[in-house]
Amino acid sequence: MSHTIHARPRPIRIALVLDTTVFQEGTWQCDALLDGIVTSAIETWGGRQNSIVLIGPATDLSDDQWKELEAADPDCVQAFSPLKDQWVQRFHSRLMPWKITVQDLSRAEEPKAESLEARWQHLHVSLPGLATPPIPETLKKLPRSKLLMIEFSPECPLEIRRFFHRNFGTFYQWFDHRGTAVRRIAWLEDILPSIEAETIPVSDLASACAALDVFAGCLFPPKPRLALRFVAPTQISAIHLGGRFPRDPYGHTY
Repeated sequence: MSHTIHARPRPIRIALVLDTTVFQEGTWQCDALLDGIVTSAIETWGGRQNSIVLIGPATDLSDDQWKELEAADPDCVQAFSPLKDQWVQRFHSRLMPWKITVQDLSRAEEPKAESLEARWQHLHVSLPGLATPPIPETLKKLPRSKLLMIEFSPECPLEIRRFFHRNFGTFYQWFDHRGTAVRRIAWLEDILPSIEAETIPVSDLASACAALDVFAGCLFPPKPRLALRFVAPTQISAIHLGGRFPRDPYGHTY
């Protein structure tokens, strides 16, 4: 007797564990860690579907929180500060992951430089999985082909940078020695000449609102216009994935 087995690859699922007493809301360490998680999620297949789990040393998750986490079915657990034994046991018994690891980022120090470019430092988060760079072959498989590239000016406030980074996705940038030309990491600069990009400059609240207005378009006279169509960096990591979360019509129109 013969049997046919159908297998479809899927991304590695990770539960990302943040101790709220170590990474306190509103602190530099917390924001830098969240920005680092977003950066790695954008560049890793399925990264945006990883669960972020907020824990405290003296409290357990609620029943609903455990049910939600169990439904996400993570393959492994990754914490960013040392875990107490009871949390290791809880994750082991409730989720049965293949491994529980700690990437200790709790001792990272806030940059002392005054420039916004230097202060916007993401903590490097290592996520296992397949890389998803915005290469032409990948972009052709998405409904829109132009890649959204946000260019921040040197004086752009951190809150505005984080808004675009966490909601649309942005790539690491810096300025050349003259402070005029935006530079990107080498692998991305190699890719950019071969793809179409929709470059949007953002420097302050007014230009951020103008960018969102361009994204959304306008239905009303006297000058109705279509929404801008583009591929946001956050979409690339979800290629070939169906959805635990609905993507259309919000997958490519904002």
